[in-house]
Amino acid sequence: MYKTAGLNCIRIYFHWGYHSPAEGVYHFDGNRDMDYLLSLCEELRLFVLAAPGPYICAETQGGGHPTWLIAKREVRLRHMKHSLSRVYDPEYTRHCKEWLSNILAIIARHQITRRDRPGCVIAAQVENENFENAFGWPVGLLDDMRTLALAFRECGITVPLFHNDGFEAGSFIAREEPHSELGKPTFGLDLYSFDKYVVFAPTSAPFSHVSSAGTAIDAWKPWHPSTVEASMDNMEKTVRGFGGCAATAPIFIAELQGGWFNHYKLKATYDTIYNYYGEDYTRMIFDTVLSQGTTALNYYMFCGGTNWGTLGDPDVYTSYDYSAAIREFGFISGRARKLRLGIIFARCFSDILTQTEPIPPHEQSAVVKPPKFLNRQRRSAGSQTCSLSFFRNFSRDEATNFTVELTGKKGVLLKGKLPFKQSFIGLGDYFSAASGLHLLLSTSPIHARSFVGGSSQEAWIIQNNSDLSGEMAFSGTVQCKTWVGVEPIVRHVSQADVSVVSFRGFAGWCLLSGTGGDSSTNLLIIALDSPDLYTLSASFEEIAWCNLERSWKGGKVDANLEGRLGAISSCRIACTPLVLSWGSYSLSHSPFAACIDVEWMPGDRRIFVLPSAGYAAYITKESSMLTVVPTNDETMAYRGCPSLMTYTRRIPALSVTPQTALAVFTPKASRITDFTSMPWVDLTLKGDRPDRNVIDLGYTSGHSLYRIKLGGQGKDLPTSITLSLDVRNRCVLYQLHGDKATPIGGHTTYSLQMLRAGAKNGPDPFSDWVSYRIPLPPGITEAVLVAQIESYGMSRQPFVVDDVRNGRGLLGIRVSGGVTLGLAAAGVDVRDGRISNPFSITGFPDELEENAEWADASATLDAFGGSATLDAAAGRTRLTAAEGGRPTWFRGALTVPAGSPAAAVASIPGATRLPLRLHVTGPGTAHVKVGGTYLARYRGNGDSVQEDFVLPEPMMSKALFEAEPLDVEVLVYGGLSPAGGQGGFVGKHWVEIQFLGWELSEGPDAVRWSGNLHKGPQGGTVFTTAKETLVF
Repeated sequence: MYKTAGLNCIRIYFHWGYHSPAEGVYHFDGNRDMDYLLSLCEELRLFVLAAPGPYICAETQGGGHPTWLIAKREVRLRHMKHSLSRVYDPEYTRHCKEWLSNILAIIARHQITRRDRPGCVIAAQVENENFENAFGWPVGLLDDMRTLALAFRECGITVPLFHNDGFEAGSFIAREEPHSELGKPTFGLDLYSFDKYVVFAPTSAPFSHVSSAGTAIDAWKPWHPSTVEASMDNMEKTVRGFGGCAATAPIFIAELQGGWFNHYKLKATYDTIYNYYGEDYTRMIFDTVLSQGTTALNYYMFCGGTNWGTLGDPDVYTSYDYSAAIREFGFISGRARKLRLGIIFARCFSDILTQTEPIPPHEQSAVVKPPKFLNRQRRSAGSQTCSLSFFRNFSRDEATNFTVELTGKKGVLLKGKLPFKQSFIGLGDYFSAASGLHLLLSTSPIHARSFVGGSSQEAWIIQNNSDLSGEMAFSGTVQCKTWVGVEPIVRHVSQADVSVVSFRGFAGWCLLSGTGGDSSTNLLIIALDSPDLYTLSASFEEIAWCNLERSWKGGKVDANLEGRLGAISSCRIACTPLVLSWGSYSLSHSPFAACIDVEWMPGDRRIFVLPSAGYAAYITKESSMLTVVPTNDETMAYRGCPSLMTYTRRIPALSVTPQTALAVFTPKASRITDFTSMPWVDLTLKGDRPDRNVIDLGYTSGHSLYRIKLGGQGKDLPTSITLSLDVRNRCVLYQLHGDKATPIGGHTTYSLQMLRAGAKNGPDPFSDWVSYRIPLPPGITEAVLVAQIESYGMSRQPFVVDDVRNGRGLLGIRVSGGVTLGLAAAGVDVRDGRISNPFSITGFPDELEENAEWADASATLDAFGGSATLDAAAGRTRLTAAEGGRPTWFRGALTVPAGSPAAAVASIPGATRLPLRLHVTGPGTAHVKVGGTYLARYRGNGDSVQEDFVLPEPMMSKALFEAEPLDVEVLVYGGLSPAGGQGGFVGKHWVEIQFLGWELSEGPDAVRWSGNLHKGPQGGTVFTTAKETLVF
């Protein structure tokens, strides 16, 4: 999907804590096999920016630091003495170097600079958002970055090193002369790069860190263009002004905003955030950074992800969809498709865009009205002098029509149409050597360029529809003798000797030429309407991969492959894609494997392929499955188009009815958590604070349990006691009666705001005491309670904030007078050698009991009034926790029933995708593992808005394609009150789970391609694709 989207590089974070569950232990096998991952990138011909930290942020627990290191309180993580203050800690550096020696040994084997076998890694990132200076405060440490950079080199890293500045702060810039900032010497890396986040979701905007005003969905206001202008339109000047390598090297954005993440305790979903930005936002940001001279950038995130288990920090819940271009379940959204048009343009015209300079206002060749439709103009500094007009509609009245008057060309006025908040790059002063035409300016988007046919005819893919259209101005006289579907209307302005060409029709093609031009010098223009533009893709390959292919094969390359490698090289030199294609959900082309993979959605019927001149011979030979487009098919907009090939779908589509259960969970056994048999560890109270919290105990994954013994000092206890708890983050309190437990209540302490109790980021200095009234029978001298507390994860120590050791679990406890307290804790120490993945545990100790007694689900629960029922027709399984919400485990199998649409997958030729989701509803709480993967944390009281969880496709393929049942375990317990606080407790403790398809919203293109989940019993389209492979 990355390659199909036009990308040629991927940035990979390597999470220290994920690979190192215990001190001195490192795992690089199974899902943590990083050698395999980098080899896969080489197989896919994707370059890699390797980011092994040691700190990576990424909204993960501890920012990537392992739990065992966080527990060493004497070690200053990231050298933080406290927030805004760093003091170098050699012990921290020692641990970092140990991690680097392990991970860099793997990365080094895949560097492109290796002589024996060059690989995919082209650069390495040191640390993450580690400022030298921030807001005028000298927070950086020269020894920190210098020591880490030296460690990279000592571990064999020879590719360029860079660091991502948190924003344009001028940190770690290499200079020829000694340099100081704010009285401190600086240190520089090979490349300067920085992060660029522009518009924040209202729930994460700067003001949200101090106030909750405006965070409710109904209070969200559309983002304003002035935010983008203030953040971005002086970026180049700022960066170049830092001097050193920042003044001369390519402008490199290590993290360019690709969406935003979501938090606990909100009603907004990732679909809400996607709609807030709109499908054109990412493309607009892309065009804007190009207008500032950027030539190297990485999106964060380009593909949405998942915080499996407890990997995420308190900022995020299980889903990390990020409203990204590729949604979490692998759907290429409209945002990716709009962005892809910009990427295709940039790569097709990379000979122009690679090195440009801004055109001063007094030298600009066009006057645009209204002025807010033009962002900037640049000109190429290469061999061909061209101009680029960065059109961006930020008109405050949201107008859509604009005009452009060409300077020095009297009477030449071009019209254009550009919707509000959209953008494109207008090509100008461009000489087409193949056709002899000189384009002065185009207000019509040119999305792609290729050279086709035996005479290398130049071809442009343009847009001319009701959404976005314009005109083209050429020097001299231009004529058109052939057109289909799109008719050029030529207006010659004699006094300027300029021909203005507009187009009538949305889809088709035409040939333009100068006066007296013959067919061999025509400019081929192909106009695509919106449905085809959403599917337009281009296949590019870098020359480096051709050289690496020869190197990997020891120079022994067969003649056919050598011919393709030569064609790839010639196409890249000419900045032309190997093929352009449209018509299907996705099309990927591998010149190294000599095939085209076509991925069809149910409504797709036909693809069109436009091969480049140098490459056409390899996909149009007799064995090819592609055919020339017919000339007499009146239903085909592109009939008779020169050099265009087509293929009609031959495999059937999989039809899935919305709300159909595609797999079913059948519970076979259950057991109830026995609080009395836990491995309790006694704690000592210092005042009202336990002497240790979950960091010290290692209970950092999920839950921790606290046994509270109340004593009457030899006397009967009062019949009513007030118990006050200060917890982080989510508490359920039970009163034990022998082997039974009665729920008392529950609450959640969590805040979006800093310096508040439960702050998701930053210091958490204040207590949040919540009181519970404990009714007791008369005549007892002791009572036992259990506080079950779920942590939302360790904070991540971002920027210059020292919050990684903010308390979790039970932070404080008080009881009304005359009562004594005895306190013990139980949980799972993730540093235990039995645990390979420290983020895969719910935290309940009985989860690891090898000899735990499981009984028939209904038999076990009947004694406590619970139940496990299966509605086979709906594929819905209801699980009810025992004894008013007591934690109850269910175990069973996930199967695909006969007759399910999923069962038909194996009968369809080719590869079929049918991504599934786990859909959970009900007032209870559920933690779900499927196939051993901890993939869902559901909270029915609204603490987390997520109801739909991604199921990994490789894992589900066993159930879908091989009819192999998957083991499922579900932990269910009572849900808190919907408000989540002050001791409230819901009387219902059930959840229902279903395994459904991803049902996409229906409507206009922007809705249909959003990837947003359809809500409601009617409508929606289940996402599924089928793949055909065309071999040539």
